[in-house]
Amino acid sequence: MMPIRDAIPDDTVLLHWLVLDEIEDDELDTLTDLLDSGDRAKAERCRSPTDRKASLASHALIRATLSRYAPFFPAEWRFAAGLYGKPEIDAGPDEPPMRFNLSHTCGLAAVAVSSRDPVGIDVERVDSARLALDFALATFAPAEGDYLRRLPAAAQTAAAYRFWTLKEAYLKAVGLGLSVPLKQFAFTLDGPSIEFTHRIADDPARWRFHQCQPTSDHMLALAVRRDRPGELRIDARATTVADLLGR
Repeated sequence: MMPIRDAIPDDTVLLHWLVLDEIEDDELDTLTDLLDSGDRAKAERCRSPTDRKASLASHALIRATLSRYAPFFPAEWRFAAGLYGKPEIDAGPDEPPMRFNLSHTCGLAAVAVSSRDPVGIDVERVDSARLALDFALATFAPAEGDYLRRLPAAAQTAAAYRFWTLKEAYLKAVGLGLSVPLKQFAFTLDGPSIEFTHRIADDPARWRFHQCQPTSDHMLALAVRRDRPGELRIDARATTVADLLGR
């Protein structure tokens, strides 16, 4: 067990990301020291070097980030899947009740960690070939589709990814996955903020959202369910392999 660390403040959510293209091969090898045997086996099953890098780096990112705020070495963390597969800390009586969520895509991994608030995060590489406008218009809520139609063609792809990552972040925060139809909740990008149809028993006032572009090619969205009063601070920053290794 590691020495006691400072806890994450109750008013703060950590939002850290790792640019995968900046990781050298020898650095990637050192990240395996932060993983347990299950993480290593999962990475070895990846068919491509790119997927293996994403798997190793993303799991090292969550383990090292958690260990900055709790007295456990990165490889000591144990996780369990919730009802819809959302990973959670398999907490024992001596372990802190932190909440987290992880996302990775081509070239980027990101993690959100909170002392207690449920969080969801999604990162995507912005590419019109991966998220076609016709698909977005057919899948998103009507108000979102109307917003996209009014935009100039050159701005539609970026806006579609803003909606997509916000929707994914919300679904990951509630832990229900795509069991909730995407048309039953809608975002406005000014804020951002959320609204629900009558079929979803949720309160928009409980939710806080944050969105940014960690790189020129990526979109990131964070969803936080805040069931208590007070402002929320987002500690958003890039991290490096040296940071994860404590150098």
